[in-house]
Amino acid sequence: MKLLYKTIFISILLPLLIISSLIIYNLVFKHIKNEIIYAIIIGSYALTFYVARRLKIMTLHYKRPTLKQIARWSLISLFIWGVSLFEINILNPRFHYFEYNQSEFKLTNSIYYLIFTPLLEELFMKSIFMNSLIKLKINSIVIIFLSASYFAIFHYPSILLIHLLMGLITSYLYYKNKDVVQCILIHSIYNGVLIIEANFFNVSN
Repeated sequence: MKLLYKTIFISILLPLLIISSLIIYNLVFKHIKNEIIYAIIIGSYALTFYVARRLKIMTLHYKRPTLKQIARWSLISLFIWGVSLFEINILNPRFHYFEYNQSEFKLTNSIYYLIFTPLLEELFMKSIFMNSLIKLKINSIVIIFLSASYFAIFHYPSILLIHLLMGLITSYLYYKNKDVVQCILIHSIYNGVLIIEANFFNVSN
C-alpha cells in the first residue's frame, strides 16, 4: 500500500511542479520564451527523478539495441506518424504540432523534442509510473491502459488519440521486453519525423 501512495504522490508531483513553476514565472516576468519553458520542464523532471530515487520507486530496465531492432522501431514510429497524419489532417485539421505559428523552427526546439522530450517522458512513464504499477501486481491490461492514458492526459491541453496510441504501443512493448531504451527511441524517431514535417511546413509557407 505504501508503494501505491508513493506512486500517486509522484504522479501528482511532476505536473504540479511544471504548472506551478510556469504560473509563478509568468506572473513575475509576464512573458515566457520557449527556452524558459523547456528549462522549467527539464528542471521539474530532474527534481521528480531525484524524489523518486529517494522514495526508491525508480527502476531502470534497459538493453543495448541492435541495428535490426532500431530498424523495427523506426517502422513502428512511422506507423504512429501515419496514424497521426490521419487524425490531424482528417479528424482535427486545426491542430498543429510544435510551434507552427512561429516563423522558423529553432534548433533549441528540435533538440528539446528530439532528445529531452522522449528521454524524460519515457523515463518517468516507464521507469517510475509503469514500474510501480507492475510491482503492485495489477492486471497487465490495466497497467498498459493506465500508463497510456496517463501519457495522453499528460499532453493536456493538446490531448490527441495519437498520444493514447503512442502510450499503448510503448507501454505494451515495455511490459513485454522491460526495455526503456526502445520506448525512448520510438518516441524520439516519431518526434524527429514531426520535426522534419514542421520544417517542411514552415519552408512551404
